[in-house]
Amino acid sequence: MSEAETPAGVVRDFPLAPNRANLTLRTLADVYMANFAGRDTTRTYSVAFWVRELGERGLIEIDADAVADVLDCLVATPVTKVVGKDPLTGEKRLRTFGRRKPATINRLKSVISSMLSFAQRRRLMPRGWSNPCKEG
Repeated sequence: MSEAETPAGVVRDFPLAPNRANLTLRTLADVYMANFAGRDTTRTYSVAFWVRELGERGLIEIDADAVADVLDCLVATPVTKVVGKDPLTGEKRLRTFGRRKPATINRLKSVISSMLSFAQRRRLMPRGWSNPCKEG
């Protein structure tokens, strides 16, 4: 069964050392969530956000610029929520709220940082690699 055919929620095994360069954030996210033992109930949503944004990138390709670009885009985008349905057409009514709070951005940054630190502890990153979320 290939990586694309593996159903969601199934824990995947890590590849052997020669294939570590091919690990994507999506693969790391599956293993990270399988090993997550914390009490944060929103961690799944935060990990899913990062998989949506950077999931197909290799772990080695994720740098401080990629993380900052995603977070800057998120800061610039106002929050839009569904507030009900239009009684005539049945379409969803959306309402735009203000920008996201700094705590939300910080929380998302800490999740990607935690995932990459997890990969480093599992020796999936090359020797001398530093977490891009902890730079400057």
